[in-house]
Amino acid sequence: MALNEVKAPVKKGQVVGSIVIKQGGNEIAKTDLVAGADCGEAGMWTLFKRTVKNWFTFGE
Repeated sequence: MALNEVKAPVKKGQVVGSIVIKQGGNEIAKTDLVAGADCGEAGMWTLFKRTVKNWFTFGE
């Protein structure tokens, strides 16, 4: 399984990855992962709130 980071901003309809289904080493299906909505970059306030939340929920 390969994972790639998706960098914001992301626009609705933008291809952000793909799913590949394999059986016995053979690819049997593949489909794109498409963003269902726009997603902007997080501002400083949002990043601060995430950081504080992570401090208080560490280990949950």
